[in-house]
Amino acid sequence: MKLRQIIHHTYLLGEYFALVLPISSRLTITDGKLTAAQELERSADLPRALRGLTPDMIERVVTRGDHELDQGAVPDADTVLGYLRSDRSTVLGSADVTHTRYERIGNLPRGVSILYPVLKYLRFSEKWFENRHWLNFIRARIPAIRKVAGGSSRVDAERVRHQVLPPPGTVVIENMATDWKFPEMNLEADDARHDGRAILLAISAGLGLPEFVLTADASNANYSGAFAAESPMVKKFETLQSVWIPQIRKIVEALTGSDAFE
Repeated sequence: MKLRQIIHHTYLLGEYFALVLPISSRLTITDGKLTAAQELERSADLPRALRGLTPDMIERVVTRGDHELDQGAVPDADTVLGYLRSDRSTVLGSADVTHTRYERIGNLPRGVSILYPVLKYLRFSEKWFENRHWLNFIRARIPAIRKVAGGSSRVDAERVRHQVLPPPGTVVIENMATDWKFPEMNLEADDARHDGRAILLAISAGLGLPEFVLTADASNANYSGAFAAESPMVKKFETLQSVWIPQIRKIVEALTGSDAFE
């Protein structure tokens, strides 16, 4: 598993758990309570591997004073005792797991996905595109009206003759009494694009990314405006790097068995 994958999953899922194998400690649950860690001997000759655990594979981050597994202790959200697997049969020791998080809220030990603030607007965008599709489809159901002279029998005969539009390049020869009319569809796409862009701007603001980064379309910005708009984004990424670099260092040192990290 590549380190880039850890950052990618952390950014999108809000958190990620990197487990170094073989494990060096094991915690057990006895009578519903967490027991002390059992230290295991990790041979230097054994190859070490890195395994990723998604948030759904970890039910709870067990911290000091946990209301279920560490009752009676003074609560401390910054002291992690272990990680309870979703099957509730295994608790991974904190020494073997590196928990990378994005947008931690208060004392909550779990991370929050970057997409969480904009989930509503992503649904708005999906519905907007879907509504525009069906609106255009409905308005284009009758692309042409053909008027013919004569009674109902003539109309019925022409209806059988022309049920769909002729293919491109077809030469149609009609008498003076026949009239082809192509009604306007009134798609009003120019009005709808303002609504679509408003949704994109809401998503852009929620993600903390400039519009041209989100859409890969810089037609609404010039160079100086784009340069100024990306400054908060750059600062945001620099802050994330300062948080994640120590965690990546921990993973590399656990895999290599060396404290040297460049």
